[in-house]
Amino acid sequence: TNTKIPAGGPYAIVTQNLGPEFGGSIGILFYLGTTIAVTMEALGGIETLISTFDLYTEVVDSGCTPSNSTSCVTLDPWFPWDRQILSIISVLLLGCIVRIGMKFVAKTSLPILFVVVVSLTLSIGSAFAFFAGAWTVDGIQRGSPKDNLFPDYENDIETGAPTSFLSLISLFFPAVTGILGGSNRSGVLKDPAKAIPYGTLWAILTTTCMYLLV
Repeated sequence: TNTKIPAGGPYAIVTQNLGPEFGGSIGILFYLGTTIAVTMEALGGIETLISTFDLYTEVVDSGCTPSNSTSCVTLDPWFPWDRQILSIISVLLLGCIVRIGMKFVAKTSLPILFVVVVSLTLSIGSAFAFFAGAWTVDGIQRGSPKDNLFPDYENDIETGAPTSFLSLISLFFPAVTGILGGSNRSGVLKDPAKAIPYGTLWAILTTTCMYLLV
């Protein structure tokens, strides 16, 4: 980053330093990885909204025992493939925002950042309030920190399938794919050579602290 950085983000930086051969091969992988990540995160976002606000109707199997078991409860969707169709609509809306230009994308990222900061603040604050005894939540127990050091995998709430480290890593992986978000905006940064290294390192430090707290 000691030379002028054009638009193109990591692809432009790698191409400028290692040549078009390395830049092209890495650019293809970066494009495929980003494309797959967008689809996965869009579907995860829709599922999170549905589960957070209880938008589905729970259907209890009367012949299942015990009746309060999570495996006896199914969620009634609105229509077939509803989550997939809503995810496609959200991706198309994001595509329209990107089509307008990176400057508009940079402007829309500010309200999104505000929502993220508020969500993290409420999550961390509510956790401290809970352990301080200010309020109680069903399903959360005040255990010693030692109890949280070792895995305790439970069955999936919707499917009843057993979970493992490999199945849960798919939930955590999208959370660490946004470190290069600043370098992707190299074309609109005032001083990319200075902003990209500092921004990327601060992003790694900040997100690491957030993951440990949450």
